Amino acid sequence: MPFPLKSYLLFKQQTQRAIDFVVLGVYAVPTLRAQVKRGKKLPKPDDFPHDRSTAAVLVKHAADYRNNLSTYLWLSAFSFFEAFARGAIDEMLDFHGGPDGFLKLAYKKGRSSLGTTSTSMAEHKRELQKWQKARNRERYRNHLRPLEATAYRFPTELFAAYGVSTLIQFLKEKRFKASIIPDIYERAFLFALSPRQIARFEEIRRTRNDIAHGKSIALKLKDVIKAIDDLRDLALAINNHLSEHFFVIEELR
Repeated sequence: MPFPLKSYLLFKQQTQRAIDFVVLGVYAVPTLRAQVKRGKKLPKPDDFPHDRSTAAVLVKHAADYRNNLSTYLWLSAFSFFEAFARGAIDEMLDFHGGPDGFLKLAYKKGRSSLGTTSTSMAEHKRELQKWQKARNRERYRNHLRPLEATAYRFPTELFAAYGVSTLIQFLKEKRFKASIIPDIYERAFLFALSPRQIARFEEIRRTRNDIAHGKSIALKLKDVIKAIDDLRDLALAINNHLSEHFFVIEELR
């Protein structure tokens, strides 16, 4: 049964705090404008005791505050998601004794399986070591079924250790980037992403890049909240997939 990973709970907490701060902002700016309009004296700002900004300057700063809040929230939310996507993998590796421990286990299990075929299973295996012929399909099936019902590991499974090694090396070389998140989760973790999910992720990522590179973008808060909802849905799906299939004790320590 899926359970919440620490990295997922942190992602939820971070995005909610960012949204709460934005809510504070959409209350604070109208309040500031109302106070200035009434000619009320403004309180001294926290942490900027020597600031001498006039009320007129503050109101000017607030002219485009909605768009500013939207862009900053977009940047923050995507950064939080990117950290979750990497953090979930690190959490999985830690669950299995860390990168080195997990890699050692992968090779140990792979090698140990090479010599564990019983005599009866070896006979079935021998029949499957010949080049395939279409007329023998049913015969092959009859030999496959007994092997599939045991702990026999087929060639594709024996490559698992190399996959673990490649993933760990990839992480150690700090090549984990937002652009490859879908590819990593699809290929390394067999997480199924729909074309719509991939397109939406890319749309959110490109907008983040445009903002970070200084491109002028008109955003509305409702658009940002929708993007956060979509990232949350994706994060939950990743969380459930990893916790269900990759957080299983394989060896007692």
